[in-house]
Amino acid sequence: MLKNAALLTTAALTVALAAGCSDSTTAGTAPAATTAPAASGAATATPTSDPGDNGLRTTPAGNGGKATRTSDPGDGAKATPTSDPGDPNGSDPGDGGNWFNAAKPCPAGQAVEIQKLGFGDVTGDGVDDALLARACEPITSRWPSTVEVFDGTTGEKPRRLGVLLADVGEADFPYVTDLSAAGGVVTVKAHGVGDGGSQACPNLKLTYKYEYSGGTFTRTGRTVTKSSSCLSLD
Repeated sequence: MLKNAALLTTAALTVALAAGCSDSTTAGTAPAATTAPAASGAATATPTSDPGDNGLRTTPAGNGGKATRTSDPGDGAKATPTSDPGDPNGSDPGDGGNWFNAAKPCPAGQAVEIQKLGFGDVTGDGVDDALLARACEPITSRWPSTVEVFDGTTGEKPRRLGVLLADVGEADFPYVTDLSAAGGVVTVKAHGVGDGGSQACPNLKLTYKYEYSGGTFTRTGRTVTKSSSCLSLD
């Protein structure tokens, strides 16, 4: 009888000791993470325009995902008529046109170089048309500029109205510096090559005028000023 009581007492002590050494956390299970409450008045990051993207935004709806230029608080850049597009072989500026891709391919298969993009009403319909000055990537020497004129009402699928400067390319070897259009007349300014000059050192300041009538362009003016020093090709 005393032996059985001693055995029961020993068993009870063993159970009590085991219970006192156990951990409430299950083995292999990490304690739940505690999230600290946000500080009152803490600033919340708000997406804004990236000042390093030059104001270009892709609009997924309404224009087929084309890159369009919008106001950017970082650089203040906006598409401006007669300005250099800045990224001539990249996306067209946000005027609704696809002018860059519409340029004629180069005859030797080299890349097209876009030099200037300007706007003005050529056809007299009240809508600005696009003036695209372009050349071809040099192989052994630079190529003369030409100016392609596109109907401004056909933005996504540009309709070419004509090509200017092709009639003076071999003689003047022009490099376009400015474009404008008003009242059906296109004015093109360029640096060209005359006596004593070369393709690398143009020495002529040229101004051409082309009139659009009856669906064709006619050159109506060419003025020349000779420079005593090399003119810029930028």
